[in-house]
Amino acid sequence: MFPDHSLLVPLDYTHVLYDPSTHPVGPVLALLTLSPFFLFSAYTAVIVINRPLSVVNLLVGQLGNEVWNGVLKKSLKGERPWVVGDGWGMPSSHSQRQHTTGAQLPIRSTTTQKVTRWVLVTGLGVWSGLTAYSRVYLHYHTFPQVA
Repeated sequence: MFPDHSLLVPLDYTHVLYDPSTHPVGPVLALLTLSPFFLFSAYTAVIVINRPLSVVNLLVGQLGNEVWNGVLKKSLKGERPWVVGDGWGMPSSHSQRQHTTGAQLPIRSTTTQKVTRWVLVTGLGVWSGLTAYSRVYLHYHTFPQVA
């Protein structure tokens, strides 16, 4: 069920491990699992350059989500499904962070065009779902931990 731990390779410059025999799926899902961190970088860059209050609110919401996730992890103490990863596995902070973004952005979006809004909501939903799936696929979490 689980790949041999000695066969896993890290995605360059990260600690995300994937099975190289699953190429090209493994590297793509390894990048997807890191996408919530890319969002933090994007929020910070936009805030430094433009200082929009709406993006500051998004970042504050994400930081509040991180605090809440830490409280949940310490109280639930869900074990990880395998030897990959440190700390508690329940709930998945990557999945929770991505789903928070998927909920916040459409609410804060100023677009009134139905097609644009539909594309935004659908795209964020797919992205959030794939991020959650990547955590399970890479053996960092179980399905209940990312749900």
